[in-house]
Amino acid sequence: MSIESFPEEKIPDEELLGFARTESRSPKGIIIELDLPDPSVEMRRNDSRGAVSPSLIEVGEPTPEQRRAIDQTTSVAGDTFERILGKPANWLWAARAFVADATPSQIRKIANCEFTRAIRPNRER
Repeated sequence: MSIESFPEEKIPDEELLGFARTESRSPKGIIIELDLPDPSVEMRRNDSRGAVSPSLIEVGEPTPEQRRAIDQTTSVAGDTFERILGKPANWLWAARAFVADATPSQIRKIANCEFTRAIRPNRER
C-alpha cells in the first residue's frame, strides 16, 4: 500500500512530518490550524526607561462578514474532521484551531483539506 501524497509544507514540525510519512496505526495529538481571516490587532509602542517596546492594546472582534466566514469554515472543517477521525475534533475558539488525536493516514487526509493552514504537534496533553 502506498502513502497518498499530501502538502508536506502544512506540517512544519520535522518529527510530526516524519510520523505523517509512516503507516503507523498509533495516533498522536495534533493541533489543526485553519485558514481563517487574521484578527485585527491594535498595538502601541511603550517607551519604558528609554527602551521602546510594543504592547498589545486590543484584539478586535471579527467583522460580521469575517464572522460568517469563520463560522462556515469551522462548521465544514469540524464535519470533515469528524468523518476523517471517526469522532469530533475539539474546537478551541481562542486558538482558532482544532485539537485531535490522529494516525499518520488521518493527518495526511487533514493536510489535504483546503481549509487546513497547518498541522502542529500537540505537546500540551
